[in-house]
Amino acid sequence: MKKLGKSPNYNGQEGEELRPLIEQVKQNLPEYGGNIMSYAEELRQEGLKQGMSYAEQLRREGIQQGLQEGQHEAQLEIARELLKRGMDKEEISAITHLTPSQMSELKKANIL
Repeated sequence: MKKLGKSPNYNGQEGEELRPLIEQVKQNLPEYGGNIMSYAEELRQEGLKQGMSYAEQLRREGIQQGLQEGQHEAQLEIARELLKRGMDKEEISAITHLTPSQMSELKKANIL
């Protein structure tokens, strides 16, 4: 059997990045009856599962962020309409849940 040595890294130079994986493969090889592809497929499946889990987490975070941004935009639109109708800024802040500092910033930016 050919001895596994240092594995080349992404730029072709020898590196130690894959050493733990190589050692794990060497230790588990008898369990797979010498079929290294079975072990490689198992590792690939685990990597896919982890990647899909991470992608799902990012998707959920993106949806949550979009909902929060949409809610904030709705608050701003309501505040604009109430100001146009002459309502007091403190009442608008209470209704829209915009903080007084957010109301002041909107006024400075001429959004309200």
